[in-house]
Amino acid sequence: MKARGPLDPRFVAEVRSRLLEKWNRGHRDLPWRRRRDAYAILVAEVMLQQTRVETVVPYYERFLRAFPNLRALARAPLPRVLAAWSGLGYYRRARMLREAARTILSRHGGRFPETYEEVRALPGVGRYTAGALLSIAFGKPFPVLDGNVARVLSRLLALRGDPRRNADRLWSVAASLVPPRAPGEFNQALMELGALLCAARAPRCPACPLRTGCAARQGGGVVARPAKSRERERPVRQEGAESVNTPPAPPFAPSRSSRFLASLRGSKAANASGQPAPRTVRAKPRGKRRPPAAVPVVDVAVAAIWRGDEYLVARRPLRPGTHLPGCWEFPGGKRRPGESARACLKREVAEELGVEIAVRPEFLRLSHRYEDRIVRLTAHRCRILSGVPRATGGQDEIRWVAVERLGALRFPPANRPILERLLAFRRSRSAGS
Repeated sequence: MKARGPLDPRFVAEVRSRLLEKWNRGHRDLPWRRRRDAYAILVAEVMLQQTRVETVVPYYERFLRAFPNLRALARAPLPRVLAAWSGLGYYRRARMLREAARTILSRHGGRFPETYEEVRALPGVGRYTAGALLSIAFGKPFPVLDGNVARVLSRLLALRGDPRRNADRLWSVAASLVPPRAPGEFNQALMELGALLCAARAPRCPACPLRTGCAARQGGGVVARPAKSRERERPVRQEGAESVNTPPAPPFAPSRSSRFLASLRGSKAANASGQPAPRTVRAKPRGKRRPPAAVPVVDVAVAAIWRGDEYLVARRPLRPGTHLPGCWEFPGGKRRPGESARACLKREVAEELGVEIAVRPEFLRLSHRYEDRIVRLTAHRCRILSGVPRATGGQDEIRWVAVERLGALRFPPANRPILERLLAFRRSRSAGS
């Protein structure tokens, strides 16, 4: 769909006023909102890419304790940065964040750049992140567009079609709405509206400050919008988009002969009842779909070796090239082709720890997807038959840890269900005694 001109100024003023009024009445107290420095905001925005807010909060606080400022992050060894990031996933974000800090230190003397071109040139910083940084940290009127904002705008204006195909138009609308004053507060209010009220499946329309001007609500199609296409496409919140500083294609202009709502939908004309005139849509021929790239699947067996109320865990080394460096894990490893989980554990534990074990039947089976692989895991409770466990070079440290204290250690995400199951074993045994 082509844009047809600027939004109605009265409509823009009303959206700005209502969103800022709601923001000023109260909003979520998130740790990155308590600081206005660009470094803290950059860390938060990078972590929030593809990760939910409630998941990010503890990792954000831990990361800033380890690297309280840009200089500390820029000078930190990469393994230490990856260890502080461990458990959050998508480790390329951590690498790019560190590279961005190093770039600011080397090219800008440690001073955070304040122009769009300079911010956009930082490693790992795309159109969305640049807009969020400049508006929130420096009060500059740049728009943001993530999945939540795209959903709000698609419903507000009853835009047809997949928001990923409407990305250019949505960026234009977002740029028209962001105010010259308090742009950071406005952008955060818009994102929060999509996260808390304008939800994808169960929108809370009666509590929405924009409900009276929402075209989708007036048309009875809130849940149906935005419509997603069946084809795989790149998300709206992508980090490789064109510069938002380039003059955007203007959004739609109200038609003088149509009602205001119809004009917001961008119709060229309306019939006597005030509805947009019907349009003829030609179906595009479908080409052959490209098959998705194969993701390697790794079969892993895990040994929960116990001694009384304690379990044996090992810490991965902090050297470059280690997957999830610094994380704690249960002994075990990859299964060879045709190898049973029981045989794998006996072999791996003998190689890693120098002990012989008895393997009980599996108590947990799960699959976990990482950025570059899928791990299929089976977990077994085991006990030592002979030998004294010792680190043989593949681990930095081994330790017996009480089951209640396992949760205080950093484990890979795939190990979390194992911790929960072991704690449930402990509770059930205590209840039965």
